[in-house]
Amino acid sequence: MNPEVVKAVVDSITYMEEFYSKDPVIRRFFSSDIEISRLLGLTEHLIFQVIRGEKDVKSAAVELASDYIEKGFSYIPLANCIDRLKNEVIFRISSQSFEIQEKVRDIFDEIKKHIAKAYIMKELSLMDVEELKIGEVDLLYTKILQWIYDFKELLISGRYNEAITNVLAQGEINEAFENIDYRVRCINFILCERLKRSYKELQNSARDIAYLMSESEYETAYFMISDLKEKLNIFIRNLEKIHIVFTEDAENIFFHFVSQDAATPGEKTLLIVGFKNLLALSSVYTKKELDELIEKLKSHIHRLVSKKKNITFVKGAGGDFLIYARECVEDVAPLIRHEIDRFYREVNEAHGTIKPGIIMAGLKLEPFSNISDDEARKSLYHLKSEAIKTGKAELILDKEKRISLIEEINKRYRNLKLISEVLAEESVDVHFQPIFRQWEQREFYCLEVLARLVVGGKYVPAGVFIDLLHEIDLIEKLDRLVARKLLSYSRHLPKVCSRVSINASPRSLKSDSFREELIRTCSTLMENGVIPIIELTEQSFLESFDTISQLSAKCNVKFGVDDFGTGYSSLKMVVDLAENGLLEMLKLDGSLVKQLPSSKKAEKIIRILLNISQELGVACVAEFVENEEISKRLRDIGVEYMQGYYLAMPGHLTTIMARSLSA
Repeated sequence: MNPEVVKAVVDSITYMEEFYSKDPVIRRFFSSDIEISRLLGLTEHLIFQVIRGEKDVKSAAVELASDYIEKGFSYIPLANCIDRLKNEVIFRISSQSFEIQEKVRDIFDEIKKHIAKAYIMKELSLMDVEELKIGEVDLLYTKILQWIYDFKELLISGRYNEAITNVLAQGEINEAFENIDYRVRCINFILCERLKRSYKELQNSARDIAYLMSESEYETAYFMISDLKEKLNIFIRNLEKIHIVFTEDAENIFFHFVSQDAATPGEKTLLIVGFKNLLALSSVYTKKELDELIEKLKSHIHRLVSKKKNITFVKGAGGDFLIYARECVEDVAPLIRHEIDRFYREVNEAHGTIKPGIIMAGLKLEPFSNISDDEARKSLYHLKSEAIKTGKAELILDKEKRISLIEEINKRYRNLKLISEVLAEESVDVHFQPIFRQWEQREFYCLEVLARLVVGGKYVPAGVFIDLLHEIDLIEKLDRLVARKLLSYSRHLPKVCSRVSINASPRSLKSDSFREELIRTCSTLMENGVIPIIELTEQSFLESFDTISQLSAKCNVKFGVDDFGTGYSSLKMVVDLAENGLLEMLKLDGSLVKQLPSSKKAEKIIRILLNISQELGVACVAEFVENEEISKRLRDIGVEYMQGYYLAMPGHLTTIMARSLSA
């Protein structure tokens, strides 16, 4: 061993003792100077072992890293210390040959590199996936969890090329993305695109780490570990947001998905499974036992769904479970019966012979079935009631009987006792649906206020009953309650958007009390920096022109024409409103937007209406944007403002605020 090198190492270690003692960052890892001397003495011994060839660099580095890790050293302070020690030694052997200097430099660089690897192993062994706080098992989360675990094990065991292959071969995760259970939850396009993007970024980060380690670039790989953790947790949080949005309005989203998916090729099955009479059961079981029964039934249905990628379910009102399958009923029903039988056996073991009756009812859906959200919902709950009345444990209808049932339901549900009670109790809230301007950048142009009836703790869109509300003259009361409820959100709206649009019926506008309520709400909104826009149909404008002038004079409110292009409008009236600065936007008739992919005529009309809006200097808004094709066609035409389920579902203001802050 070169004596000059030995002396340089000893002198440099002595210098490092003084440096460790005085540097506040390093000193905090030690309780005394004796500890510093002991650790640097070990460092000196290991370096000499490497120089003498008694120990390979990797073993020495791992041993050294282990001692520093035990002291609580993070990698960066240790790497800086190794670099400082190297520089001190090289400075002291500057008179030696270039070859000797390079050999010493290489030894220190190799030590630092393998120290980085040791710290990578430490980080990987401690790395955990954040818990998904959704209260139930999620297939996509489970697959990601398994992938990360396998990836970590491959890196720890040094199988870097296998780790790269592991990143690229993601068949099971891709299948989870396509699973119907994920698809029904992922109806919010923006959130789902964000999730897919965060998954891709997670993949890229994992691939880069595996590649760098395969090339022995451990130092760079170490600094990417924190990026991998961050990407992983971003993915988990994005997945959580999708579940939060879904949970808030699960039943409505479920039926909206069913309505859309039923119109595609292939047979489908829509079922409701629930107890015959929970009220009667409550006289036999305690509340805790009853809750356990519901959860037990849920676990059995979940057992089935977890094994089948084409079946999904949600928990509906009153402990019922709504099931949708992209399979024919002859294949699905026996599987559900089997799980119900298993449930009965478990209940009998726990509670003796008392057997809670379970109903399974539903619809066969042939390929390209046409069924609306509301028809699907009403049909299921009606069928369950009919099964209970007739004493049937199972009631599943084919196409002919389904159509007949829907016609009957649409008549039967015209009794508005429930709606009358809800409005009498003022159980009304509002949700908001964004209108996007340049929605790719998530820029909100306006929030449309949508009335929701609160029934049994669930939000029911008022649009479901709008015709009936008009029939029994309750529309004014609903509009008044909406205006009052909007007032309570007025302080929070500016945090999200500077415009809010309010729907008002001509009948309500004729009411003095409603106009007073509306003026009070609009004035408060403007005081808080929010521009209120009153949305009226073209026909409503013709019927309410005097009222419009009065509202404008009292609170300087703006207006929007809804369903523009339906054929009722007086173009002169629209021009007059625009020239007087009263018109804020024109909303294209939804039927035109829906026809856009298949109708050249609809496209021509939209182009004309867009030109009119541009000439008038007002926003041209396309609503009912329900898929990517419509969105793309509208952008190609030049429509800048868009609204629809494809872009964002209606939600509570807290949900909209959360989306806005996370965008």
